[in-house]
Amino acid sequence: MYFGHWVHSRNHKKHEKLGKISGRRRKYMSETVYNSKTLKFYNWTESFATEIKRWRTKEMKLRWDLRVASIGQDIISSFLPRIMNPLVFASFFYFGGTLDLAKSMQLTHMLGMLNGQLHHAPHL
Repeated sequence: MYFGHWVHSRNHKKHEKLGKISGRRRKYMSETVYNSKTLKFYNWTESFATEIKRWRTKEMKLRWDLRVASIGQDIISSFLPRIMNPLVFASFFYFGGTLDLAKSMQLTHMLGMLNGQLHHAPHL
């Protein structure tokens, strides 16, 4: 739950930043369209073009970061429930646990109950 909340708040902040950067770029582009005669008269076209490119580069980098974060979150949320059962068994044996028939039945029953809960792990 905490991981999902952290990822959501981080992505929300990045989306807000993306909106500001995108708005800044659109502002420069609309100024270029509406004031094209003035820009050409004072030879400001190159400075506006470099400014638009700079803001577009920032915007595309932020879009890429958001996409990579989204892909990473999808991978983790689909991979975590599948690895949980072997991970529990491996850590149990690693820390010196021994299994008899009763313990193994209890453990598999507990893992079966956890599997249903881990099905909802992408929403955590």
